[in-house]
Amino acid sequence: MLSSVGLWIKAWLLLDDSEQVHPVIENWKISALRIILLACLILTAAIVVDSSRVAYALGYYHIFVITLFFYTLLILQLICSWRYYHQVSWLLLLTIGLSGICIHLFISDPHLVLFGSIVVYSLPMVALVLLGMRAAIACMLFNLFPLYISAEGITFYQWLPFDIVLENTNWYLNSLIFLVFNICLPLAAARTIAAAAKLGKQQRFKNEALSMHHDLYRSLFADAANAHIMLDRHCCLVDFNQVASRLFKLNSEQIKKSETISRLLPQLNMANKQGIIHLSQAGSDITLRYSVKSMSRKYYSLVSFEDVSSQIALTKQLESEQKNSEQMKSLDAYSGLPNSMWFRQHIERLIERYTTGLSIVVVELANSQYIKQKCGSTGVSLALQTLAKTIRQLPIAPMAVARVGEFSLGFICIGDSQQQIVNKMNLHHQSLCASFMFEDKPIKFEVKCGIALMPQHGQTPNELISAAIYASSNAFPKHACVFNPQEMNLFFARQEIADVLADMLQSEQQQLYLVYQAKVNQRGELIGLEALLRWTSPQLGPVSPAVFIPIAEERGLVVAVTRWVIERSCKQIREWLDKGLTPVSVAINLSAVDLEQADFVSFLLNRLTKYKIHPRFIELELTESALGMSTKRASEVVEVLYNWGFTITIDDFGSGYSNLSRLVLFPVTRLKIDRQFVVNIHQNSKHAQMVKTIIAMCDSLDIEVLAEGIELRAQLDQLLHLGCQQFQGFGFAKPCLPEHVEKWLASPATELKFNPVELPVQQLTIGEKV
Repeated sequence: MLSSVGLWIKAWLLLDDSEQVHPVIENWKISALRIILLACLILTAAIVVDSSRVAYALGYYHIFVITLFFYTLLILQLICSWRYYHQVSWLLLLTIGLSGICIHLFISDPHLVLFGSIVVYSLPMVALVLLGMRAAIACMLFNLFPLYISAEGITFYQWLPFDIVLENTNWYLNSLIFLVFNICLPLAAARTIAAAAKLGKQQRFKNEALSMHHDLYRSLFADAANAHIMLDRHCCLVDFNQVASRLFKLNSEQIKKSETISRLLPQLNMANKQGIIHLSQAGSDITLRYSVKSMSRKYYSLVSFEDVSSQIALTKQLESEQKNSEQMKSLDAYSGLPNSMWFRQHIERLIERYTTGLSIVVVELANSQYIKQKCGSTGVSLALQTLAKTIRQLPIAPMAVARVGEFSLGFICIGDSQQQIVNKMNLHHQSLCASFMFEDKPIKFEVKCGIALMPQHGQTPNELISAAIYASSNAFPKHACVFNPQEMNLFFARQEIADVLADMLQSEQQQLYLVYQAKVNQRGELIGLEALLRWTSPQLGPVSPAVFIPIAEERGLVVAVTRWVIERSCKQIREWLDKGLTPVSVAINLSAVDLEQADFVSFLLNRLTKYKIHPRFIELELTESALGMSTKRASEVVEVLYNWGFTITIDDFGSGYSNLSRLVLFPVTRLKIDRQFVVNIHQNSKHAQMVKTIIAMCDSLDIEVLAEGIELRAQLDQLLHLGCQQFQGFGFAKPCLPEHVEKWLASPATELKFNPVELPVQQLTIGEKV
């Protein structure tokens, strides 16, 4: 509330000079007038009330009337201060003068009469603040009259029939003088001084702006690098800078004579806002670009001149070079052969003429990396030059031979069917495999060919070239390859799977999950589990491990996948322990890439520490690739893991790199016989004899043997007859979710009965076991 009142008083007194309120009078003048009037009204209110009360009580009605008259007059002046500023200001001066006259007329005391003159003496100060110097001088001259009266002691009270003085008149007059000279006038002066200070500050800003504009004028006009001439509305010279003076031989006399620009520069057309003129100076031609701009004042114009002689010469030179470079754009910078842009243009023209029978053939250097490493980029260019020469000599009428890739050339054939062009390329394959000389030595190169046909494999140059390049990358030596859209789609699908898998491994989405397949002994008792990875994608649906695991290996994601399996397996074991169950060991498959990681052992131990589980609950199955890595490195890592208490198992024994030396080099606890020996063991005596030999060997080395892939009763009976005591396969249990495994763990004595599979499951690839 108080703040609102304060803001209203500030606005009413016009204490803010930022916005002009009156259309003519400055804010500070109206503010000073209102401050004087308001201060007088507030400060003299007590005097008016007390003197009127006493005068009315004693019957001195003339004092009562005079007091109320002056107070009312001040109120009216305050009300009209904005609309009638000058009239109110003069009326205020008149009011001050009348108050002094009244003191002289109604007071007989010679000492108190002097206060009338003192009141009048304030007129010049009030007039100076409100009306200016002239009014102040007039008031000064007027004050000679009260000065003379006071000096001569002249009195006027005897002229009136009133000779009555109130008891407190001395206090009234002294308070009035005190209030006028100590409050009213100082406040008005303070307001005027504040306004003057602000005006001074604004003037300083204007001076600084003027100085800045002057500096800007110097930088943009006087000291500019280009020539500038200022003209009036009659196109007469007004000003020019030093560059214009030197360029056009101008001087100040021409400004005095009001010489026109048309006389100085006849070729300049002021009707055009910009253009080009030519001057001859010192035996050389100068080309100037001019522009005409209207200045802020419409009757002034600024003509600017820029020397563009060098730019025009450079433009002409570039145009000449551009004509020469048009041909260079269609050539490869390294080999000098036509490039892919030129090749696409030719294909585009041929597509307009032919609707079918157009073949794009791409010939790629099959041993390109060998040539690049041995001879560098120069050798690759020499090989392509030799190959291009050979292609042009073929009797298959090749058209538009060009370089379409770092290691490949393309050409066009017309009129041949798919089989015809394939037969021709296979027939002349040996002719394309030639050699080139590098550092006086012959370097032989081999090629492979890819073919794309229009419109089957594309209808634009880019589509046809891309299809032929892809076909060449999949071709075999001596056999030209025709583009297969299905292979391209499969390639794209593999890339999409790899991208989705990479994103999923970094997110918290529950698309990957583990299932567990039981391992049993000869009595069907649960002795272990194998963790198998599954993936159900919202975009792709269920994705087989046989598909995404090889892709993960190609894209370098197999380490992330393995660590994801380790993390989830350890977490699941911890959950089973917390539920009071007695878990069995969980087998996790490792690859060579996993063992090569310097932090693999520390990562595995950290997971066990995090979930507080013992190493005996983790079984590590070394895959075929893990056994195929450096023997020393593999044996060191496996030795460390074995010493920590992990169970070490050789998976798929009998295939690939697996051999007997691994049983000696590695601290193996268990060996899993590859399923290829189990599938037909009841029908193939050689397989049965091989398994028998493996079991006998493992018994002598104190290594447990487990046969996987058991699906038929005959397989199980034969393995039991041969002495195998551990089994895994669909015949005992299919991979199950953790909830189903908990039922087995809750009853350790539960036996998994053998249920033969009516239709044996096809043998899975290594990707199934992760």
